[in-house]
Amino acid sequence: MTSDKSTPFVAHELFATSEPLVNLWLKHCMDPATPVLKLQLAWLESVSDAVRFEADFLTACADSSGKLVNCMMNPTTYRDPEQLGECYQQAWQQVTEAGVTQMSHATELSREFRERLWEEI
Repeated sequence: MTSDKSTPFVAHELFATSEPLVNLWLKHCMDPATPVLKLQLAWLESVSDAVRFEADFLTACADSSGKLVNCMMNPTTYRDPEQLGECYQQAWQQVTEAGVTQMSHATELSREFRERLWEEI
């Protein structure tokens, strides 16, 4: 018996013949989705900004907590009410400033989101 070896199936040859049709279909298939994807990208950028602002606020809170812990761990500061009060005052001021900054960023987010949407529309 003689074995007749057939030519192996080559995928790139098949794709090469149908590539123009696939490209045409892909272009027309993706055309309606492009505006929606751009709007989603604008929304995701706004969410990313909000998360970044929240992370900045939490970092400021962690820093002020670390400073308070250092004050509490220092025996001279812990025993002196004036120094301890000053530590609390500094921590309170840092958290307050971070909160005000976060609120100002939050009010800007809706305006920036609207601007991004209008740019995409």
